[in-house]
Amino acid sequence: MTNQAFLDHLKCSTAHRLSREYVCNLVFNQPDLLNVIFEYGCEIKLNDYHKSWWVMELIFEEKPSWLLPIINEFCLVCSKITSDSALRSVTKICLFISKSNLFNLNESQKNQVYQCLFDCLIETKKAANAAYSMYALYEFGKKDVWIHEELQLILSKGFDNQTPAYRAATKKTLYKLNKKS
Repeated sequence: MTNQAFLDHLKCSTAHRLSREYVCNLVFNQPDLLNVIFEYGCEIKLNDYHKSWWVMELIFEEKPSWLLPIINEFCLVCSKITSDSALRSVTKICLFISKSNLFNLNESQKNQVYQCLFDCLIETKKAANAAYSMYALYEFGKKDVWIHEELQLILSKGFDNQTPAYRAATKKTLYKLNKKS
């Protein structure tokens, strides 16, 4: 499949799971397309760049090692993502990174990922984005202890005006933080 034919499939994809899986399988069958989809996802001025992130979420969930060759580029771009739709997938990819032993982020990469997650947690109006951010930060905080302190401070500031899903994720994370200490 040519790169352009692949991008045509990507651009026509939807948020439906089957549609995302179809494009994901195209990448699994032709792994060099990972670079194409990643580069498209980094074109944040495009109206539909978020579709790349929807698919990459599925790719990296199943094959997290595929993120290793592009981890530096991922860390550079993650804090520049502005689309709530793309951020959901980016924060979930950060959660995969935080739970995996495959990744040994350097200080610069950590700072970029942490900035993305904290910004998303503080600024987002989407509960899923905030939830994945707090879950990833909790996991990262197992190694970088200061994160738990910051996370607890942010989450303890009150969340009464948030959605029920946001409140549930906050309560779950605060419970884990309090249980740990």
